[in-house]
Parts: sequence; structure tokens; C-alpha cells
Amino acid sequence: IAFIVIWILAFGLKSKLTNHGFEIQFPLIMWRTEKFKNFIKRMANLSPRFWKWFMNVGIVISYIAMIYITWILLSSLSSMLEAPSVSLVIPGVELPGSSIYVPLGYGLVALATVLIVHEFSHGILAVAEKINVKSVGLMLFAILPGAFMEPDEEEMKEGLGYAILTRTLQTLKAFMKYYSPDIEEDTLTMFSEVVQDTYRRYKIDYNTDFTKVSAHDYPTFDDVYATIKGRLLSMTEHTREREVMEKLELKIRPLTRELRYYFTGKTTIDTDADFIVFNIRELMNADNNIRNALFFNILKYAWGLTLDREINTVLMVDEAHMLLADQNTLGAEFLARIQRRSRKYNTGTIIITQQPTDFAAPNVVIHGKAIFDNASYYLVMGLRKQAVDDLAKLVDLNDQEKDSIKRYSQGQALFVCGSRRMRINVIATQQELESFGSGGGL
Repeated sequence: IAFIVIWILAFGLKSKLTNHGFEIQFPLIMWRTEKFKNFIKRMANLSPRFWKWFMNVGIVISYIAMIYITWILLSSLSSMLEAPSVSLVIPGVELPGSSIYVPLGYGLVALATVLIVHEFSHGILAVAEKINVKSVGLMLFAILPGAFMEPDEEEMKEGLGYAILTRTLQTLKAFMKYYSPDIEEDTLTMFSEVVQDTYRRYKIDYNTDFTKVSAHDYPTFDDVYATIKGRLLSMTEHTREREVMEKLELKIRPLTRELRYYFTGKTTIDTDADFIVFNIRELMNADNNIRNALFFNILKYAWGLTLDREINTVLMVDEAHMLLADQNTLGAEFLARIQRRSRKYNTGTIIITQQPTDFAAPNVVIHGKAIFDNASYYLVMGLRKQAVDDLAKLVDLNDQEKDSIKRYSQGQALFVCGSRRMRINVIATQQELESFGSGGGL
């Protein structure tokens, strides 16, 4: 009777319930909500390592339990055949002829445990495996209650092998352009083919389930170079293809020799760590192309960490002019792309530079303007005349502001917030000054 009443109310109030996350279509009632997504994410992020261990242990226990239950069923099969009996169990109801009675409170606790704990575990383990939860909810199938956790199917599709491998190949080709800006397009195409061949030797292709691939399962540039050498040995005649392969060999060889410290080897990054620091001091004296390639790797990794729409993040790039040094068009384009797309992923960006001149160079000024145009706030401190003139190509400054910026002393700045502009004085407390250390700067 209770279920009949529920269904009558559901159809009677269908239009109103639909606006509150209900989906009603006999024999199914579903209610979805996003309210518990943050709770699931917080639980998963407490210790991703623990949850993955918990999941693996659970798989082993499940297999043991299945074997045990199968044995119980088989061992009791003879007694069931001799005296067959079926008893319906409804919590809180004593049924005539049934020797089993379950109090209503016990039944509700058992149901809540099965539905809530079980489904929340699905959600927590999904997030621990980098799959976002779209919604959670309750359901009623005719008279059978249930619960569910709905993963983000779009993200799951993006996580398929073909999507991940395609993005990886694009990233590697972009890396090669940073490392060797003069690389020709046919050499870059050959590089992509060689990388795919190398992946196949490691049983990685477009059908691979990358959730089961660890950092140590991937090839390195040593393996890519081995593929190139193998191909060259098989090319006995002097052809255009061999000529391109020889050019590629010359590009990759340094990555496996004098530059292997930077580019060849298994990653040592703990992806589950809450705090990751990249020490780039040694990069400052590297050649421009090598430095830019390393910066690209670091920023690309950092940008990947900000793509979770459920977490508000801030991506800060200090000494940004280092990425644009020597009129690096690729670096400028990369920063501009981050600046444009960051809001879409609930990410704030802070870009700091001592040399706005690098953003106004003729071949990068389009990207420089995009970086500044997409900023909500500017904080302009003291600059010399040429730097002020170059900044004016990126930000609207009147003559009075230009003149003031040239004369700013330590702590003085122009603060721009939308259409509002004001001169400010930054006064550091003694505690803040001490926190800067003794490395200089003040």
C-alpha cells in the first residue's frame, strides 16, 4: 500500500518534482543531486594512496568471499533439495509461517549501510582514480529502493586510450618545437610515428586503459632513440625517408646523452603529494631552447593540475619573462592560452614579470596583449622609460600614469581594477620583511 501511495504522489506531483532533480518514468523514480560531490572529493583527497590500497584489498576479499559463499551454497544444496523452503523477509513485519523476523530499525540500518556506504565508496574510489562524480542520488525501481553514483561520462570518454594518446602525441610535438624551434614539419611527423612505434613495443596503443598504466610502464627517450637506430639499420637505400630519419636522430641524440639528466628517465614526481616544488635554479644557465623546453614541461604539468572544475586553484608564473626570452613565440602563446582558458576551469592566474618589454616584442605582442587583456587586475610598480613605453602597448596608460610609474620608489605602484585606477603604497610589516630572508631584493 505504501508503494502505491508513493507512485500516486510521484505522478501527481511530477511537474514540481522534476524541477528538484527527480526523474519519474514507471517503473523507475530517480533523484539526483550534486550536494555531496565536494564531500566525496574531500574524502578521496584525504589519502588517495589509502583508497587505492583499500580498493585493491577489497578486490582480493571479494574473490575470497565469492569462493566461500559458493562453497556454502554447494554444501547446503542437499538439505535444500530434501526440505525446500522459501521465506519472505520484510523488516518490521511478522509473516505467518516464517521463522525469520527482522525489526524495522535493523532493516533500515542495514539498507542505509548497503546503499549509502556502498555508493559513497564508489564515488570516493572514482575520484581517487581521477574520474569526477557528476551526481549522486536515490532510486526506486517499482518497490525496490536503491542508490547510485553517476560518473562524468564526458571525462571518462576523454580518459579513453585514443584521447589520452592523441593528447600525449600533441604535447610531445609541442615539446620538440620548444627544444628545437627549427625542426621541420616532416621531421616532426616522423618523430610522431617513431614515438607511436615505441609505445607499441611497450604494449601501449589507442586501446590501452591508461588507468592501469603506472609511470614506470612508459618508455623514455632512450627507447625512442633505440627505435630510430633500428629503423635506420633497416633502411639500406638512401631515400628521402632515411634523410628525414637521420635528421631526427641528430635531434634526439643529445636528449639521451649530455641532456639525459633533464629529459631521459622515469619520473620521480609523487602525483599524490599535496605540495610539489620544482627547483629551476640550474635551468637559468642552460641554453635558451633547453630552458624553454623544461619550462614547458613544468608549466604543462602544472596546468594539468588545474583542470579540475570542482577545485578552485591558482596558477602563478613568476619571472614570466624568462619564458618569453629571445622573443619566444611558443612561450608567449602558451601563457596566453592559459590566461584565456583558466576561468573555464575555476582557476585564477597570477603572472609576474620584471620585464614587460619581452611581452611587447613585435612577434609576440599579439599574445602579450591577450595575456594582459584577460587580466582582471594589474599591479604596476616602478619601471624605466623603455619598459613603460612597452607596457603602454599592452595596457592603456595616460601620460600622467606613464610619468608617475617612471618615478615610483620602492613600495609605490599603480593598481588597476577594471575602470578604476589608483596609486597605492605597499607597506610591509617587520614580520613580512623578515620572512623574505637575506637573499636580497630590499
